[in-house]
Amino acid sequence: MSETYKRFETVPVWAVPVWINEKEGKVQKSDLPLWSGNGLPPDVGTRIKITMNAIGFGTVKGYFVEHGWLGLLVEPEAPPKWWREQNKGECDRLCHIFGIEFKPARAYRPRVATTSS
Repeated sequence: MSETYKRFETVPVWAVPVWINEKEGKVQKSDLPLWSGNGLPPDVGTRIKITMNAIGFGTVKGYFVEHGWLGLLVEPEAPPKWWREQNKGECDRLCHIFGIEFKPARAYRPRVATTSS
């Protein structure tokens, strides 16, 4: 692993980015990793929907920091065929996603058919 990458089992202390020039993607430097998501990073064990590359639903297994940004290590439930083929073999099969690349998973509530009398 490189000096710019580190994994965590629990969410590390993090900060919200302060944008200097949002158009150019420049942020104020921070000693803490920056979180790009809305709200708090989800807990380990939380089911989320990975919107990046339409990967689908998955479960948070841990965290990582790369180049100063906090991300999630997520085990996808049923990733697309291209992702499975790209990640076979030596890969740990965890998606690395940043805060802006997921949504909370909605609870599935099946519709119950009703009959009228």
